[in-house]
Amino acid sequence: MVGFFAKSSRFLLAIGLLSVVVGVSVAIGGDASAATVPAAGPCTTTVVAPASIQAEVDSNSGAETICLNGTFNQNVTIGPEDTADGAIVIQEAPAATAIMDGTGLPGYNDAFTLNPGVSNVTIRDLEIRNYVDSGASGGTGNAISAWGPYGAGPATSNVNVWNNNMHDFGWNAVLVGNSGRALHDNWSVIGNTISGNGWVGVELTNTSNSLISDNTIANNGVSDLGVCWAIGIMLQGRNYASEGGAGSVNATNITVTNNTITNLGTCARPATYGEYGIYVTSQGDSPAAAALSNVTIGAGNRIENNSRYGVSVNAAGGSVTGVDIATSDLLNNGTVADGGAAIRVSETAPGVTSAITAHFNNITGNADYGARNTAAIAFDATCNWWGASNGPGPVGPGSGDTVTANVTYDPWLPSSGAACGAGQPGSVGGIAGLLDSGVAPAPADSGELASSSKPFSTVALGSGVAALIAAASAAGWYARRRLLN
Repeated sequence: MVGFFAKSSRFLLAIGLLSVVVGVSVAIGGDASAATVPAAGPCTTTVVAPASIQAEVDSNSGAETICLNGTFNQNVTIGPEDTADGAIVIQEAPAATAIMDGTGLPGYNDAFTLNPGVSNVTIRDLEIRNYVDSGASGGTGNAISAWGPYGAGPATSNVNVWNNNMHDFGWNAVLVGNSGRALHDNWSVIGNTISGNGWVGVELTNTSNSLISDNTIANNGVSDLGVCWAIGIMLQGRNYASEGGAGSVNATNITVTNNTITNLGTCARPATYGEYGIYVTSQGDSPAAAALSNVTIGAGNRIENNSRYGVSVNAAGGSVTGVDIATSDLLNNGTVADGGAAIRVSETAPGVTSAITAHFNNITGNADYGARNTAAIAFDATCNWWGASNGPGPVGPGSGDTVTANVTYDPWLPSSGAACGAGQPGSVGGIAGLLDSGVAPAPADSGELASSSKPFSTVALGSGVAALIAAASAAGWYARRRLLN
């Protein structure tokens, strides 16, 4: 079998590791993977509104499941001293309704604040709404905030945000990060409904080994500060000395799968700073200072009707390495027709991108571009459906979504869900573009041919490709891309 599945294998491995670490069950079936969370456990104690949730958190002396009943007009802060003796779960009480409502609260408001050093917290099955930054300073007005540390010290780890309905915030639904001090680790954000936020649905800055799955994010970009990013999911490496950052930060191993991200940017079209379905970026003083690597976007994401970019990968001073966008739908993005795209890859000096790939996606109806690359390196966007059987244009030969120069698009899918390259005119065995005379491949990777100096007849590719080998050898073609059994 011929294809480009090395990164897909890495995606399955990453999901498997996350299922072990955070206790999430991941079912693989069809074109998508579905993450399911365990059923809610029994309550240790129940807090009935308007009683204080904070008082119960502070009195915790061991592992505790705090169940909520009613509408709470409160802020809750969880510190490392609260989780030192055991995990804390905050969830809806059985046969009850649990709502965190920030309406009218003064000052800088987050529903839940997790201080640096917190570990083993789960927040699930709640409605969280109407937290805004009444101080107009920016950064607050979140459902769940874990920003820090500001100096040396541990960040947060082992945090689950599951099955919440989070809407109408001045900033984010989920804000995790810092400006370059320590890495947050092992967050799972699964099964949430997020809407009506001023900035970002889910932001993981300087965060590693984490999963964002099966969330619905829509209609962000209604900011109480008068400006908006309007981003569905933001993954960021960040490290600026001017912000207190130090040394180097390498955020790595984040998987984003099965999310629906639609209609971002209702505050303005275009929004002041964004309208990105998914924003993958590394921002810092240098590529060595701030890095983001090994990001898997897929399978099963649906990114639709966002007015600038479906997925934007931008090395803004830092480095972004190893982003794989696979088996997702990127539909009708770039609706303002001002340089928008389903996928954009870019660099801002001294930032550097590398190993950015997109395979087996449905990329259709996007304006102005299906794939837009302004980075220095070529962007591998082979084996995608561009909305037309003759491939993308205008750099490509077809009438599908357009691509820019420096985008590798051949072979493409002749229809949605088809085998890669099948039926393309002039193909050999249906894989035109996988072969190229005398062109050396990239450095060898797992499952990749190590050299183009050998014709196909001398390379062991496994069973089922004898005819391809004979035809390719007769034509004098050489291996250029990964050919897997």
